[in-house]
Formats: sequence, structure tokens, C-alpha cells
Amino acid sequence: MTLRHNDAILSKLAIDHVDVQLRDFEPPEGTTRLRDFNDERWGEAAPRTRKKVRAVLMSFFKWTQAEFKLHGNPVVPIRSPRLRDVECELFSAGDVVRIVNVQPELHDRVALKLLFLMGLRKGELAVIRYRDFDLARRRLRVHGKGGKIRHPPIPTEELREELAELSRRRDPLEHLLYPQKRGPKGAVIWEDRRKPLSGPALHRWWYRCLTRAGVVDEGTTSGKKMHGARYSRAPSST
Repeated sequence: MTLRHNDAILSKLAIDHVDVQLRDFEPPEGTTRLRDFNDERWGEAAPRTRKKVRAVLMSFFKWTQAEFKLHGNPVVPIRSPRLRDVECELFSAGDVVRIVNVQPELHDRVALKLLFLMGLRKGELAVIRYRDFDLARRRLRVHGKGGKIRHPPIPTEELREELAELSRRRDPLEHLLYPQKRGPKGAVIWEDRRKPLSGPALHRWWYRCLTRAGVVDEGTTSGKKMHGARYSRAPSST
């Protein structure tokens, strides 16, 4: 592996975490950050490439342990990719229907449909605002990697109608998914609709949706990556 490859990977890490301190990479929170980083940057890459990325990160954080006394290497819990990793993470059509339909909130169901029907990446979903939906033209403005913008069609009339219903109740600058806190009885005590969910918060949202559907057990936070939704075909009736 060349120095150029190392620099490219670590440069992306620095760019994506410009406001994060080194200590924020200590496990377990740091492990979640790195999983999100790997999924966003190399989620579609070949297993060989992802193995190289893991090796570079492993070496870097081993060095930070020695030089800056970082408590633990956050890369250690991230297993080395295997050839069939992505294939094993596919969801069946029945899983998709159940995951979508069991969610009590419409905006959660819509967000899941954007993943399963339109194949959005996690980072793309996080920044979606209501102003990005062009319901007249049946298009969605997607902010992709490297600042690229594309306008894929909204694939079903049902999804367009659900988006129209949400849009009537929301400000165009509000995010589809946003941070909120709930009290002991489930009532919302705080929320910020103009702020996107962070990577770790989006990760938790995803596993809450899977838990409600019975796809994973309560407390599960790994094994069913959101990226697998891109390779699962959702029935058009969902």
C-alpha cells in the first residue's frame, strides 16, 4: 500500500470530521463514527478496497494510541470485510414491507421508502429537506458525494402523495429526519427540525426502525447496515 493511498484515506477522514477532536474517536463512540465514515465513503467499494481502508485506519489509530494516549483503538471492533458481506445484508421483500409499515410516524415511513425505493445513501438521506421535493415534476433533489446534485424521479404515486401530505405541514427548510428528545412517557420534550441527524443518531434511528419490525432484537446496533437497503428491492405497493 502506497503512501499516496494512506494520505488519501486520512485526508478524507480529516475532511469529514473537521470539528471532531481526536479523543472523540475513542471507542465505543469512535467505532460508530468510523463505521459511518466507511459506509459513506466506501460503502459501494469492493471488499479488497475496504480491507485496505481498514488497514490504514488501524495503523493510524494504533499510532495515536502510542503518541497521544488514545484510550483504545476504535478500528478493532470493525471486522475485516468479506466478499459476500453486502449480499448477506440484503432484505427480503417481506422484510421491506414490514420495516416500512410498522413505523408509527409518516416521516419515518417516507424516509425508509427513500432508502428502499430510491436507493439513497445514508448521508444523502440525512440532509434531505422539504424544499428538496419537487412534487409538481415528481423529482427529488439529492445532495450526493463531493457536492454533486442529481434529480431522480419519485418512483410511485403513493410516495408522492405522502410527501405532499408532509410538505403541507412543514416548513421548506425543515429536515425530513431531525434530532428530538422524548420524555419517560414518549412525549417529545425537545426537537430541532432545521438540524439534520448526526451519523450516530441516524444509525440509532435505523436500528430502532428494524427493532419495531422485529428484524433485529432489542438493543441490536450492528449486523444490518443501512447500506444494505440500497440492494433490496421494495415492492411498489409499500
